[in-house]
Amino acid sequence: MQIYGIDLAKEKFDVSFFDLTSKKVSNQPSHKVVTNNLKGIGKFFKGLPSDAVLVAEHTGVYGDTLLKCCMDSNVKIAFVGGYVIHRYRTRVSSSLYQF
Repeated sequence: MQIYGIDLAKEKFDVSFFDLTSKKVSNQPSHKVVTNNLKGIGKFFKGLPSDAVLVAEHTGVYGDTLLKCCMDSNVKIAFVGGYVIHRYRTRVSSSLYQF
């Protein structure tokens, strides 16, 4: 399974992911920039494995086209609120520095 983290914007979105199926060990995520329109999303979907899961911050209308494409293509997607992401990042970051 591959989990793709998506940072949505009006004209494009950034996608970062770790290849969990690869035997290669890397702590650096892969990165792609996708045009936020039907053509760009369709091209992005062609490279997705069947068990891919997309996770994006809910940013209002910027995710509407992506959501529609996911529903039409049976791609799993989860939208997460910005507050939840911020609280998680703060909690994880602070726990890394506790010895």
